[in-house]
Amino acid sequence: MMDVKPYLDHGDLVAGLINTGLRITDVDAAAVLLQKYGYHRLSGYRYLYRQRLAQEEVSRESRRFRSKEHVPGSSLDDVVQLAEFDVRLRSVMAEAIEDFEVRLRTAVAHAIARRSELGHLFVEHLDKGRCSKVPPGRSQTSHEIFLSQVQEVTELAHRRNDDFVVHHRQVYGPDLPVWAVVEHLTFGTLVFLLDYLKDEDKRSVANTFGVRHPAQFVKWVRAIGALRNDVAHAVRLFNKPLKNQIAIPGNAASEWPLLCKTARHLGRGKNLPEAQRPSRRVYAHAAVLAYLLRIHPAGSLWWDSFRQIVDGFPEHPTVALSPEENMGFPAGWRDDPLWCPDDLGPP
Repeated sequence: MMDVKPYLDHGDLVAGLINTGLRITDVDAAAVLLQKYGYHRLSGYRYLYRQRLAQEEVSRESRRFRSKEHVPGSSLDDVVQLAEFDVRLRSVMAEAIEDFEVRLRTAVAHAIARRSELGHLFVEHLDKGRCSKVPPGRSQTSHEIFLSQVQEVTELAHRRNDDFVVHHRQVYGPDLPVWAVVEHLTFGTLVFLLDYLKDEDKRSVANTFGVRHPAQFVKWVRAIGALRNDVAHAVRLFNKPLKNQIAIPGNAASEWPLLCKTARHLGRGKNLPEAQRPSRRVYAHAAVLAYLLRIHPAGSLWWDSFRQIVDGFPEHPTVALSPEENMGFPAGWRDDPLWCPDDLGPP
């Protein structure tokens, strides 16, 4: 068995933090904070309060760039404030993702239902090429796999005996219409259904959110889906590269004027290591979500909620931290029309 870090109780963990220079005025309260947030979780926020190693001590292979010693003047309260900011940031991102997800489910269902109320069940109403692909290691086509997932959620809906399901079963039969099925699909399965749409239907959905090219829209939706999982599992967003990059093509100035500043900002990071690129940070994802929600026919004021949360980023007298430095925000982002009040409708 490989050696692992030894277990320490909360009191010993607090003592260790004090020994490495982190200011803690109330030991008992600090132990309670570690029980609330977890020592390991707080380590991600504490990292930037640790002193940098001398160049000859750096080990890129083991990702050792900082010592255990903390920057003089830094405190556990500073670390906790950063963690609590991240909680608020995840909350506001969850708000946008949920809003976008509901609108996407509605748009996908509407596009299919125009062809057939049960169009999701039949390849002729979808893109036959994508539906007939057989994923590696599988014997069924993509659509056959999708149908098994539809069957699972349909059976679950029937077992729950919701009023709508009971009524539909008695009047129309056991198969549920697409607008009911999409409400039960996981977000990942919803993305597969989006990608199964005929090109003209997929373009119609993308156009609803102000995106001309459906392939670009699907990439953004996949990135939002990955972020959705992070937010649902309380993964740290501050100073952390996200799983999916957000790319905005160079023609953003003409197609997406609200995103042109963000596109230029992301473009300047192409020479950075991938984990450091602004396209992998939370700002890029927030900007695309703000755009998709604002440009949708229903509009949105989420941009203002997001701006207020970021404006509450805690000040740090001992360490230079900022949304620009640690979360991929462009300089002067608050003056970008994307984050300013304006009467913006569909293009």
